[in-house]
Amino acid sequence: MDSLANQARTVSRLLSVRAVPIAVMVGPLQSGMHIRLNTIRIVSAEDLCDVLRLLDRQYLPQGGQARLVDTATRLLPPTPFATPPVLSALPVDPDPEDDERTVTAAVEEVTTWYAVVRVWRTRPRRGQGVASPAGDVVRVHLVAVDAAS
Repeated sequence: MDSLANQARTVSRLLSVRAVPIAVMVGPLQSGMHIRLNTIRIVSAEDLCDVLRLLDRQYLPQGGQARLVDTATRLLPPTPFATPPVLSALPVDPDPEDDERTVTAAVEEVTTWYAVVRVWRTRPRRGQGVASPAGDVVRVHLVAVDAAS
């Protein structure tokens, strides 16, 4: 747990934002129960998404997300893969009730250091479909896995 708290302090110091250390427990911790160990929140796996959304609303700087990501990328560079990884991209449709439009993620380039993923919203049109860039309203879950594993 000390390592988790130290990592949170380092991220807070480098990015000038509040980093909240969270440990997730699968098993005996019942939904709705939260435990604090000094600065670390311990939550059940079942509650993790709700806790993250709450913390996001409380602590994420409004309007500064792009700057925060750029700063994090510069100060906390990732460790490159030895070979290009296998990448999956799953877009989350911001309007799932809209049967006329679909969200699609296209993985265009994958290297050991970065990936290019473009997200499109499509809609039917008489005689042909129309695709347009989705913009920043669509979140995409990316998972990179070492190709050797």
